[in-house]
Amino acid sequence: MEVTTFVFGTDYPVDLVNYADIGFLRRKVKLETCFVQNDPLTIHLSNKYILSLGNRLFSDIFGERLLDVVLNPCLRNKKVIEVFTKEIDDHPEKLKMLAERKELEIEQQQAYKNLLLSKLAFVSLENEISPLFALIVFCHTDLSLYCLKQMNSELLDSYLFSAVCCNGSIDLLNMFSKEHVKKFLTNRWKLFYPLHIVSVFHNCEMLCELIRFSVDVNLQTDEDKSSSLILAAGNDTTENEEYQQGFLSEFRRNKTIEVLLSENADINLRRKDGASPLYVACQRGYSSTVQLLLQKGADTNLCMKYGAGPLFSASENGHYNTVQILLSMGTDINLCSRYGAPPLYVASLNGHSDIVTLLLNSGADINLCMEDGDSPLYAACLNGHHRIVQLLVDKGADINLFKRYSENPLFIASRKGHDSIVEILVNNGANINYLNEFEVTPLYLACQNGHTSTVQVLLNRGATINLGKRNKESPLYVACKNGHDSTVQLLLKNGASVNLLTSKGESPIDAAYANGHRSTVQLILNNGGIINNCIITDMFYKNWLQYMR
Repeated sequence: MEVTTFVFGTDYPVDLVNYADIGFLRRKVKLETCFVQNDPLTIHLSNKYILSLGNRLFSDIFGERLLDVVLNPCLRNKKVIEVFTKEIDDHPEKLKMLAERKELEIEQQQAYKNLLLSKLAFVSLENEISPLFALIVFCHTDLSLYCLKQMNSELLDSYLFSAVCCNGSIDLLNMFSKEHVKKFLTNRWKLFYPLHIVSVFHNCEMLCELIRFSVDVNLQTDEDKSSSLILAAGNDTTENEEYQQGFLSEFRRNKTIEVLLSENADINLRRKDGASPLYVACQRGYSSTVQLLLQKGADTNLCMKYGAGPLFSASENGHYNTVQILLSMGTDINLCSRYGAPPLYVASLNGHSDIVTLLLNSGADINLCMEDGDSPLYAACLNGHHRIVQLLVDKGADINLFKRYSENPLFIASRKGHDSIVEILVNNGANINYLNEFEVTPLYLACQNGHTSTVQVLLNRGATINLGKRNKESPLYVACKNGHDSTVQLLLKNGASVNLLTSKGESPIDAAYANGHRSTVQLILNNGGIINNCIITDMFYKNWLQYMR
């Protein structure tokens, strides 16, 4: 649909502006003066279409898709703003409509994975907002100021004050009397008080102004007990940089934290779930913020309710520089979560080899296990992280350390089909024929899951081909049961007993037939499989195949 609109709009720009979907105009239509990424499907309008575009945007800002207007980059063009203000001058009754709230229709926007709270998420906290609220939040400050100056002062309520706190403009703040500001500081926008809003969006200049009204800098949200310091430490306002006169998000975050700390904000005040400002900064990998908080006395070993500390969080999420900073400040390198997982375990589980190396070189216990016996080596084998497995083995990890039910690293590597890891483990002394408490071997697990190449590795290294479970199910039996023909062929080629019975008297061909695997049945028949313990004759074989069809 967008390609069709592009082709039509290129030839008929006026019709495009007047009738195209408003979302298409936001995404694909730019003025020649706008900077845009190189997109072959972008339509660039010359200045002669500014009046038409401005009128269309003005018309649609009163509809349910108002965010497509507010988020349109063309609305930041001075000439488009002039069209807007002229429309307001010509139709003063529209001012009141700009302040009327309506239910939004919001298209899925680009996700910012590091954000604690984006502006889009902020406006979405309530079901209804006004066009003016959205203009303020998304920093159309000049246009917002123009509208506010034309409006009745009675419309300057706590609702718009929340939007101004999100925006951060002191000029907008000065539109409110000191009496109103003091009153509005106790009102919430859904979850957040004004102090929280200016903190989470790193509006440090406005934060300083609000602090003059003797607000409690340790005020927490009612729901999850987030403080202003936690909100400031955890958010990423990179999306707003183009509206913030060039100040980088990192600088503004740290400046906001410094302001709060200078007013005696509690640096270790935690959220309901136990997260501290340092924890959320480590979780997101904001290294300079972590450094600042540590310099100001943050507790490096303050943990979440489930036991995870800042180092655990940074290791889990792959933030190398943050891990390095924490270690340099003496954090407990083996501090475990409630379930016993140390930082080395989660770094190994998630494949962060550089962090694994750093932790090992800094003295992490290489064999420290979770409560159920999972070791860092087991975790790396589970997710197929070859490089980390090699690193841990080279550093002396216990290769036969068992978790609950006697499953060791070789078992999980075989079950998951990680061939290269199986090779590493066997090369370094893993017991290839070890039976766990269910009397299952690594070979059995590889056959069960149809990992033919892993089966080949195990057989090449001396795995006993008929060694099976407690109930005497052989590797061939379980491969037939699950219909893994290539695995069955390999086992037969390597001498697997085709008629080995289980403790219930079932053969591999019985398992294949019972589970509807016709091709597997034929494989077994072709290799001398027995039905009812009788060698199949040629005639019986033909009758059998006819029956199977």
